[in-house]
Amino acid sequence: MTTDPSNWGEEFWGEMVNLIRGYVERQTAPLLARIDALDKALAAMPVPRDGADGVGFDDLSFEYDGERSLVLRFVKGDRVKEFPVPLPIIIDRGIYEADGAYVRGDAVTFGGALWICQADTDAKPGTNTDWRLAVKKGRDGRDGVTKIKHVGGDGQ
Repeated sequence: MTTDPSNWGEEFWGEMVNLIRGYVERQTAPLLARIDALDKALAAMPVPRDGADGVGFDDLSFEYDGERSLVLRFVKGDRVKEFPVPLPIIIDRGIYEADGAYVRGDAVTFGGALWICQADTDAKPGTNTDWRLAVKKGRDGRDGVTKIKHVGGDGQ
């Protein structure tokens, strides 16, 4: 094969177009599915009655529990509409405690390593699939002393 793309031929470029088309379709499929779901949700929304205004951003408040839960709350007069939003975040719970109960997304240190909880559990990290090893313990230094070579402003 020559390095000049103009000599690569129609068959090659046809295959390249198909590869790129397949890649784009795979990458955009989740987005298109979400757009379709939003379209269906919008179509299912009721039409306002009696000329009453709907709720808007001025009627919106947020309630965050400080951990993994957010509630969007629309309040207009006596109408209240709430939308809970779970937040898929990792929360550092410090050093593993045997009497602790952990939920999915909790991170603990145990045995010098960092573990992330995959399912609600009270089991010890490393004993079952409820925990995933995120960062493995490293080796200790040879003599435990850190040596830093200082270079002064004059290169000395």
